Amino acid sequence: MNNIAFIFDGQGSKFNNFGKDFYDNDVEFKKYIDNYKEQFDINSKVYEKDIETNNTELFQPATFLVEMGIVELLKKKNIIANNFAGSSLGEYSAICSAGYIEVEDGIKILQNRGRLMNEALSEIESKMCAVMFLDKDIVSEIAEKNNCEISNVNSYDQVVVSGLTNNVDLTCKECIEKGAKRIIELESQGAFHSKYLKEASEKFGKILNSFEFKNMDLNENNVYYNYTGCKEKVDNSGLYELLTKQLYSKVKLLDIVENMLDDGINIFYEIGPGGNLAFHIKNIARAKGINVQIYKINNYEEYIGVI
Repeated sequence: MNNIAFIFDGQGSKFNNFGKDFYDNDVEFKKYIDNYKEQFDINSKVYEKDIETNNTELFQPATFLVEMGIVELLKKKNIIANNFAGSSLGEYSAICSAGYIEVEDGIKILQNRGRLMNEALSEIESKMCAVMFLDKDIVSEIAEKNNCEISNVNSYDQVVVSGLTNNVDLTCKECIEKGAKRIIELESQGAFHSKYLKEASEKFGKILNSFEFKNMDLNENNVYYNYTGCKEKVDNSGLYELLTKQLYSKVKLLDIVENMLDDGINIFYEIGPGGNLAFHIKNIARAKGINVQIYKINNYEEYIGVI
């Protein structure tokens, strides 16, 4: 086990044509992406149309494919990790980087995941908001009272609430009254990681079971999972369960980062369209008195700076 981790952004981040500058400027990246045109033609489906973040069915496979393309570039520069994690859809980039799924399968899985989430959330008016600088137990109590859920625990200073729009608004109002310093409405299609995706997760589980994961018995890489917040050594059925439950359950980013730090990981590469994960990692490490190196790769310029 080395001390390097790749950690991948999810859909709460702004897409903003993520990867297009790589595609336009790096021949190796373009070649890698075009190799999967048959499965997902990102140029015609995404870049030529400038999709929005809330287009779940396109955003998820597009983000995954670009993140995997960046990992491929890093490998060629001998920047290699044995530890992986990702927020929500980023978890699929983590398990693919660990060698547990093929890129082609990841694309198909995320197309189905995005479609099912889109179908479920189009039936309701819902949203997600990040609550800043209020104890997570207080936020949880207020959320539960208003029929909302904690969908992400990102750091000591930020939790995300999900639910029906009116209920989230009530929750955020009360959180401000209790001392929260800031509320940030996230750019998502709706209440991710909430009970409103439970039925979708059951349909997704049946689809997921048609895919075969691989290398699960080698245990050469460490993946830290959203559902438990820990690294897990699981077989196929165990991974199916973790990914299915992840769809409607809390993302435990704080636990993931704490466990990575406790395991001696102190070099992090955040890969994806956001940049917020680096912020959380830095704050968690500072609170624990641990020095870390964090490299953000959100665009081609940042990639050039890293290598």
